[in-house]
Amino acid sequence: MPNPLLHNSLRQFTALLHQHGVDSPRLSAEVLLAHTLGMDRNDFLKTCLLTPNMPLDAELYARAEALILRRSTGEPVAYLIGEKEFYGRAFGVTASTLVPRPETELLVETAVSFFTAPPARNTEAGYFIDCGTGSGCIAITLALELPFMRGIAVDTSRAALQVAKTNAARHHVSSLLFAQADFTMPVMLPQSMHLFVANPPYISQKEYEGLCHEVRHFEPATALVPRRSDNAVAPATGLEDLEALVRQAATALRPDGLLLMEMGHTQGSAVLAMLQHAKWQEARIIADLAGLDRIAMAVRTAK
Repeated sequence: MPNPLLHNSLRQFTALLHQHGVDSPRLSAEVLLAHTLGMDRNDFLKTCLLTPNMPLDAELYARAEALILRRSTGEPVAYLIGEKEFYGRAFGVTASTLVPRPETELLVETAVSFFTAPPARNTEAGYFIDCGTGSGCIAITLALELPFMRGIAVDTSRAALQVAKTNAARHHVSSLLFAQADFTMPVMLPQSMHLFVANPPYISQKEYEGLCHEVRHFEPATALVPRRSDNAVAPATGLEDLEALVRQAATALRPDGLLLMEMGHTQGSAVLAMLQHAKWQEARIIADLAGLDRIAMAVRTAK
């Protein structure tokens, strides 16, 4: 039996994913086939255009088919290929970490602009903390984009921290310290940080139950929904960790230090109310490219 042809395999895999209701079935099939062939997607598409009748080795076809079948169950492409792009760089991900989202890049963009865009606040040596670092994509990107700063990446998950450490080595970042700790508790000295960033769990229990299958069944729930104490009566509202982080940042930041937190698009007014306090100035909510409230920003008062 002749080996399957490239264009036929792509068409068959796309059809299978479409039948299972997978988002962007063609894109998923392209990425997984490209990964199996050791190509990036652009090179794969060129190959499809120039040599559509290229036969696929039976072993490669079987490997690609296995990934496609896993994708048909809803498993995210990033977990299947083991990485996801963030801020123009590839970061390793596992089932212990969230898949980095494009909207989270806004948090990094805001921090970089605050410390480097004219009039730059301070380009001297400084310190930042990333609470709930996960894959480390935020902390590592900040370390690369703000090389005059040293950082601490904190997560409660040992497995996630190992992924973050591996990503730091991959990108030759040595200016980060990694700490396994509950980021809602004090983990730094008072007034020791110039920048406090977090992409914490901010989804309510009710919202979580309505999330798509791909997120709810494959990404870590502990990185999405705030944990509740064993004796808690009400389900998580999604604001618990945000409130705790505002308190932590108020203590940890130096005067004129910057707080940035990602949040849910319906939480803007509630988070802004948390920042209407004498310890904060320039408090505002920043919308993402879709026009949705996404980032809470505030500057620690100099008083």
